Amino acid sequence: MEQKHKSIPQLLSRVTLSMVLTSSLILNNGYALATDVQTDTTADSQPSASERRKTTTAKAVTRAEKTDKVESQATTETSIYDFEYKLSDNDDVIITKYTGSDTEVIIPEDFNGYAVTEIANGAFRSSAVTSVTLPSSVEKIENYAFYSCRNLATVNFNDGLKEIGTEAFAYCYALKSVSIPESCKKIGEEAFYYDNALETLDLGKGVETIGGSAFRYCSKLSALVIPDSVTAMGGYVFDGCSSLADITIGKGITDLPAGAFGSNTALISITLPDNIKTLGNYAFGSCRNLTEIHWSANLTMIGNYAFEYNYALKEVSVPDTVTKLGTDAFRNCTALESLHLGKSLETEFVNIITGDTALKTITV
Repeated sequence: MEQKHKSIPQLLSRVTLSMVLTSSLILNNGYALATDVQTDTTADSQPSASERRKTTTAKAVTRAEKTDKVESQATTETSIYDFEYKLSDNDDVIITKYTGSDTEVIIPEDFNGYAVTEIANGAFRSSAVTSVTLPSSVEKIENYAFYSCRNLATVNFNDGLKEIGTEAFAYCYALKSVSIPESCKKIGEEAFYYDNALETLDLGKGVETIGGSAFRYCSKLSALVIPDSVTAMGGYVFDGCSSLADITIGKGITDLPAGAFGSNTALISITLPDNIKTLGNYAFGSCRNLTEIHWSANLTMIGNYAFEYNYALKEVSVPDTVTKLGTDAFRNCTALESLHLGKSLETEFVNIITGDTALKTITV
């Protein structure tokens, strides 16, 4: 301790015995220094050398005790030293790697006054974290940021987040619930891919784009509301969500992408709102228990294989608004007995139905 403070006696040669150690500490290179030092340059007030030594020793001990206390308190929380980071061109903090051992992580809003705005590519990849809380300062979660965090059960997003990158939370097998803040505009491709424990999903009211396969194989997800703010979704976005029985499609979507709800084996009935104009290839392929389709009044196109392997579908009436019906749209619908084709079809009646079928009547 004397070695660390060997310069203090020199400093004290011009200070009075009335020096006051306040409760305010400045940490400098790991040592606590007192503030509010009162000065007096009169010779009569100068303490003796022995008094100065005693005063210095007493203050050094007090500082060391306070420093130890501050450091011991810091170790109970995730601190700056649990992260590797860099500064952006705007002098914002980008966390590049989590190096701590705590499994419950609260990411700070700033490091020494610099706002934490981004979690970098792979920053927490394959870590053992179980819970993460993100501050409102974080605007972007980069690709693979929490990829394969297999014990991650809870993620607390805060308003301020704008984008979730590709596979950011893919293969997080313990994640049960996700609530996207309204500030988030974009969810990247395969962002929550194969999160097979995910049971509840709140997409908020601000998301505009959901990337392909973003929630593919989230096999325990049972209900879904796509908000009106969503205007674009990538292919196979909810494919393989085998427990998904309740789907509400918002008013912002006009084109359902390829494989959007494929292999949703719990789905019995689907309502396509009037804003839907096209169904992509395989849109509802292998929905093996689907029995009822409520069509959009403005539907114009049904893609290839759109309803293939729908084993429970018995009756289909293609709306008059549909002008194009894709190849094998109802392939291997083995229970299908009745098919009505709308009067506006411009495509030839070729390979609309192949494979096993119970078809008895076709009307136009």
